[in-house]
Amino acid sequence: MISVQALVRTLAALLLVGSLGACASGAQSVNMVATGVQPVAANSALASSISIDSVVGGKNTNPLWTSQISNGDFEAALRDSLIAAGLYESIGDYKLEARLISVQQPLIGIALTVTTTVEYTLRRADGTQVFNETIVSPYTAQFSEAAIAMIRLRLANEGSARENISQVIDRLQTESLRLQSAPATS
Repeated sequence: MISVQALVRTLAALLLVGSLGACASGAQSVNMVATGVQPVAANSALASSISIDSVVGGKNTNPLWTSQISNGDFEAALRDSLIAAGLYESIGDYKLEARLISVQQPLIGIALTVTTTVEYTLRRADGTQVFNETIVSPYTAQFSEAAIAMIRLRLANEGSARENISQVIDRLQTESLRLQSAPATS
């Protein structure tokens, strides 16, 4: 009969060996796309009118270190989320910039919480700024989601970015209502 202590040691050794063989992978755009986004009304001021001007501040993942969020993957997730919300247009009347200010990650832990801070700026084609907001969004990946810490960290990165994008979509939809009710300027 195997003792509980021997079983725990065996499982710990397997987890250690499995995690040593794993390589860090970057956050994937498909897993950062905002979920449950409600599309804006077709007659909304920002409907099909936002293009992405730039995404900066992200980092590429070093497979020997930790999972990161790259500019390209964040931009793809942001674009796909804007499309789902009915806000995106490849050459839009409004240009959205996203600056990843920080992605705070724990070094170790069972439940890993990542907090992503992103500054978003929306400008009209003439350069007039109509929206500027910094959004901070935490997300915790639980041990039950992935036993290997590197995978759990990637899941936390993706969840935090997804929540961040979801929040900016909500705020852009609110901004769209404000712009629609504002008097037109010449």
